[in-house]
Amino acid sequence: MINKEVSNLCEAIYEKMTLNLEAFEEMLKITQHLEMKSPDDEAELFIKMFEQRQDLINKIEIVNKEVTMIGNQIINVLNFGNFELESIKPYISHDLYQNLTTTNANINKVIVQIQAFDKQYKEQAEMVRERTKSQIIRFKTTQLQNQLYQKMRSAEPKFVDKNG
Repeated sequence: MINKEVSNLCEAIYEKMTLNLEAFEEMLKITQHLEMKSPDDEAELFIKMFEQRQDLINKIEIVNKEVTMIGNQIINVLNFGNFELESIKPYISHDLYQNLTTTNANINKVIVQIQAFDKQYKEQAEMVRERTKSQIIRFKTTQLQNQLYQKMRSAEPKFVDKNG
């Protein structure tokens, strides 16, 4: 038996989930763009891209809070202990249930893709960091050797001609 109030609340959740899916897809695009760049590239570009991702994460968190509030309303209407898609299936239309489950699955797929890119990028960035660290150590060693060489080199003797 379809419950109109629950159905309306689930429609609102579906709209919110669609917003989240769009945000996650945008985050995936940013992540893919980030992946195409080398960690050696200019830092400002990476900072900008990470800020864009953080803005999307903040938006997603806000939408998730709204979804939680709507889910709590459904719990109160149906007198359930918690909110799960499977438990509300009898109270909404088949199409709405399909939309919710499909959107949820799509969000999860995009998240997995983002995590894979992040893992790969993190490993790449770690290699660059280690390479840079080695270069710094070599530079400091060379610099120290040069300083020691300069100290060990005695000054050329200077002769003063008192006769002339």
